[in-house]
Amino acid sequence: MNKLFTAGAVLLIAFSCGAMSKKVSQEPVQTKASAAPDFSLKTPEGKTVKLSAYKGKVVLVSFWATWCPYCVKEIPDLIALYAKAGGKDFEIISIDIQEKQDAVKDFISKNGIKHTVIIDPSGETAQAYKVVGIPTNVLIDKAGNVVFNQNELPADLEKTIGELIKK
Repeated sequence: MNKLFTAGAVLLIAFSCGAMSKKVSQEPVQTKASAAPDFSLKTPEGKTVKLSAYKGKVVLVSFWATWCPYCVKEIPDLIALYAKAGGKDFEIISIDIQEKQDAVKDFISKNGIKHTVIIDPSGETAQAYKVVGIPTNVLIDKAGNVVFNQNELPADLEKTIGELIKK
């Protein structure tokens, strides 16, 4: 019975953390233009962050957790992208799902993350964005509309961001 429970737990974790991250296509999943749900969440330091404050910028929202190996693997790509393109017209907001402040704060420090990281303590924001596996990345244009919502960062993400900034 104990082995059955352990096997079930392993399968559940595998599904929830990146099972959908397997490469299916390099093309971003296009969604019908829809307004990105607004959120108001706190950083591990207690600062409130609202998506609506970023209107007029292109925003990549990345849903993740410190325990997810696919999420951890993606962090260096997000750090590099932010170092290259972050600033006036582009921002990255990483939303940790349902973890304790201290764990997230330690992870940020250990990994040198410079972009905004906030915590979704109840998981409501993840539900609003229809997150079914992590990491999930949502690109939002300057008007606040979802451009894509997918698990894997697309190969042409920098190009897409550049095009959206010019619009």
